[in-house]
Amino acid sequence: MKVPISWLREFVAIEVSPRELAERLTLAGIEVERIEDLGRELAGVVVGEIVAVEPHPQADRLVVCTVRASGPDTHRVVCGAPNARTGLRVPYAMPGATLPDGRRIEAVDLRGVRSAGMLCSEVELGLGEDASGLLELAPDAVPGTALAAHLGIEETVLEVAITPNRGDCLSVLGLAREIGALYGLKLNRQRVRLREQGSPASARIAVTIDDAEACARYSARYIEGVRLEPSPAWMQHRLLAAGLRPINNIVDVTNYVMLERGQPLHAFDYDRLPAPRIVVRRAGTTGSIRTLDERDRTLEPGDLLITTGAEAVAIAGVMGGANSEVTPATRNILLESAWFDPSTVRGTGRRLGLRSESSYRFERGVDLDGVLPALDRAAALMAELGGGRIAPGVVEAYPSPRRRAVIDLRVPRVEFLLGLPVSRSEAAAALHRLGARVRAKSPRVLSVEPPSFRNDLEREIDLIEEIVRLLGYGQVPTTLPTAEMQGGARPAHRDWERDL
Repeated sequence: MKVPISWLREFVAIEVSPRELAERLTLAGIEVERIEDLGRELAGVVVGEIVAVEPHPQADRLVVCTVRASGPDTHRVVCGAPNARTGLRVPYAMPGATLPDGRRIEAVDLRGVRSAGMLCSEVELGLGEDASGLLELAPDAVPGTALAAHLGIEETVLEVAITPNRGDCLSVLGLAREIGALYGLKLNRQRVRLREQGSPASARIAVTIDDAEACARYSARYIEGVRLEPSPAWMQHRLLAAGLRPINNIVDVTNYVMLERGQPLHAFDYDRLPAPRIVVRRAGTTGSIRTLDERDRTLEPGDLLITTGAEAVAIAGVMGGANSEVTPATRNILLESAWFDPSTVRGTGRRLGLRSESSYRFERGVDLDGVLPALDRAAALMAELGGGRIAPGVVEAYPSPRRRAVIDLRVPRVEFLLGLPVSRSEAAAALHRLGARVRAKSPRVLSVEPPSFRNDLEREIDLIEEIVRLLGYGQVPTTLPTAEMQGGARPAHRDWERDL
């Protein structure tokens, strides 16, 4: 998982260097495999202004651009892009620059004209997939400015390996919580403000869960009147830094919130749903579904589906159906946020050979209490970036709200296992930093209710492990094990075997 540090800083005030942070996380069991400095691969690429364009004397499809980078000097660059025109601000790779694909830019002769560098498209810079023309920059971009600085993509990214039991860290918020606990920092809990209007969402959709074990909670919101267009630059840059490809503002919002909150989401084109209802059920006799990758998937009776009753519109937690896909013509959105059983998602995904960022998180367990906050966050962003109107209310099925387990922690047991003195107040303070609710059950026992996002805390020994993680494994003294030595007689059958 790739996490930009600037994104982490929106949730927790990180003051240490990236290297020190990486070391502290790794020592606490969250391995940082690599620290990546984005923008370095664009060294030598600056903002250039095309001040003149003239035909190439030897090639009909090429033009010769006069480019100003900084100061009064100009450079002649041969270009074949159809959108090259006077006054345009574009990325200019100067001689000596190396592009992300490894190409080194030099001054060369192109059909008899000396070309001092290269004007670039976004695909050549590794910033997108548009190769149709030059990447057009803002009209007020200052010539000579480093392109990475102008685009705001100078970023330090941590590449983190998350163990299967720590699904709570598969998000920016989750990793920020971990950093806050390790350093004793306060978490910035961002408030989501929704402006709801129009008729209630319950007038548009109904939700039913037929299998509460496989789907404990399903929540939906209705957003109408959206317009599909490219996401703003800041969102595209963050998605790219995290390793995801921007698509459009609606799909990008679902991916952005999934990365931010760890809760997978899915957007349906409401008007393409076969019926105005959602039924979460096992496949049963439903034989197949065409998924978003335009492949027909054969289903088994135990696969969990999102349906409108008879017709399937998604494989729960794995992939959406092509029949309700968001397209440029989409205007009304049904937004899904749910909790699906990890083993069910894992089994279906493995059998079908389908793995996605969403299924990866569902397989490790998402926060049951995080379903609604993520839904509201995504709805607010869709209204902001897509001009949509959020219908009042959430349509939800939550058949059996789950109570959190309470674990008794014997404080003397902590000291016995760790080999270092830990007071009741120290143990309680460490668990508080994790987000647990702690109260004194007796002078020697704490009653601990783990936070909803920590599905891995089930037993007393799990809590003890968390305490030593926060205190630091380096605090545990190195001691030899002690054992009472006792003499003993040799059993008679041993003598018999020896004599034999």
